[in-house]
Amino acid sequence: MPTVIEPPTSAATPGRPAPAISSPAGPSTAAAIPTSVPYPTPLGREVPSPWTLKGDAYWFFPSPTLLPWSPPELPEGAYQATAATSAERHGRFVGGLANIQLVRYTESPVWPYDELLYVPGSFEMPAGLGDGDGDDGGGRRSNKAALRITRIYVSTLASTVNGRRNWNIPKRLARFAFDPVDPAKLSGPTRVSVFACLSNAASGSPAFAPEPFFSVILTPSILPSFPLKSQYLPLDLRLVMPPLDDETAAGHELVGTERWASLTPSLVGPCRAVWGKGALTGPGNRWTDGVGFPDTKPYSLGLVWENVRPLSCRPDKGVGERG
Repeated sequence: MPTVIEPPTSAATPGRPAPAISSPAGPSTAAAIPTSVPYPTPLGREVPSPWTLKGDAYWFFPSPTLLPWSPPELPEGAYQATAATSAERHGRFVGGLANIQLVRYTESPVWPYDELLYVPGSFEMPAGLGDGDGDDGGGRRSNKAALRITRIYVSTLASTVNGRRNWNIPKRLARFAFDPVDPAKLSGPTRVSVFACLSNAASGSPAFAPEPFFSVILTPSILPSFPLKSQYLPLDLRLVMPPLDDETAAGHELVGTERWASLTPSLVGPCRAVWGKGALTGPGNRWTDGVGFPDTKPYSLGLVWENVRPLSCRPDKGVGERG
């Protein structure tokens, strides 16, 4: 009988009931899983792409910290400390529109789960990626760039393992808490806090930090919603993700991969404005601690897709070996 990890969540998305957050997991193991290795049953079932998901997706945009003519620079905490060095060889950061996404998936192939992620902007891609002609064999980079997720946390082990394996998304386990600011008003502001996992993520009883590294108060706008498809936005949302390193030496149970991966999410659903206010303990209304997640000082006005459907979560052709 598989263990069920149920990170506690105590309230709903503003105006919506809280989904049950749970996931199949299994006994702790001690090896990373390159994509060329058969999927081990102790970690649960393998769930390949494409995935069909549904949920509420909050988008916020960090305020610029550099002058327009300054060279692009990643903020502190943009990468997990153990991944920062290896990430440098996977393409130069070229800047662009950054965003923070907080998602509550009520339906997914791996049970409902919560997600927090950071996209700092675009990075150079290997030559041939997404063009169907594969790697050029010489290690050369193209002059194209694409978005990349550099920090991401999810509330279940099943999402962590399969997201890394399917799309090279560097997911890590965390605990999410959704608490109404006023328990008498479930449709009012909600405090969202995210707590880092301190132990082996494959443990049946993972330990989490007592204090959150990310906390925000979400307040729904009184403005009416409007239908929106991400394909109509003047943005290229394609994500191009480099191979993931084996991090088991650091004491983590994280899936390693060997090839580049590319996917294009497509979001469809009613959209409306939402207000966000940093809620970490201490002065300054900070959203994050700058360690577990970059301290990017987002604008307070964001967007929320309600009952969003990511229709296209299938990988493009991956190219290039690890290296």
